[in-house]
Amino acid sequence: QGALDTPYKVSGYKDANGNYHDTAFRRKYQQGGVILFDEVDFSSPGALSEINSATSNGGASFPDGMIPRHKNCVVVCAANTWGMGGDAVYIGTARQNAASLDRFVTLEVNYDEALERHISQNDDWVSVVQACRKAAFDAGAQMVISPRASIKGAQLLRADVSRDLVVASLFGKYAKHSAYQTIFARAIRWASGRPAPRVNASEPAITEQTRRLMSVDFSRTQVR
Repeated sequence: QGALDTPYKVSGYKDANGNYHDTAFRRKYQQGGVILFDEVDFSSPGALSEINSATSNGGASFPDGMIPRHKNCVVVCAANTWGMGGDAVYIGTARQNAASLDRFVTLEVNYDEALERHISQNDDWVSVVQACRKAAFDAGAQMVISPRASIKGAQLLRADVSRDLVVASLFGKYAKHSAYQTIFARAIRWASGRPAPRVNASEPAITEQTRRLMSVDFSRTQVR
């Protein structure tokens, strides 16, 4: 489920005939399963607050009555920010209510670069992308060089698009950045036919400690 702009996307509603229309959240809440609110930091804070009582208690009020929470209901939110509002990169995201943020344990999940390489099926190009990503991070540049660059670039290369055009089509949007020549030097060299740079193996996207934390069933710790 995507960003929430109205509480009805959480709780559902009754129409003029008294018929209840449920939501994905309601179904998972009652029947069990995982519900993911993706891009949740684009949500209206008022709409997101609709999940507050539902995630803190063993049941919640819906338009058709009180519904107990299924023991296997898991609520997950995904976002590009920490819910504190937008920045120069993630423009348009909203500052979320502290009470809503307090309902969740927050984990930072980095790009899984091994999976990125596996999906793209082009080691040469992926090494270029990952080298540029590291250079941007080291420079503190406000850029997003995601695995999409690897996947799309590999697709373009399989379609016999030239190297220089691949680089221009994926990184050209940053051409006016003051550090473009430095950050994308590896891509520029690669486009000219030079070997791709070596990239040291990155840390796992999810560390063992994070895996352990994610395995904790926090719903069992609630005071009922």
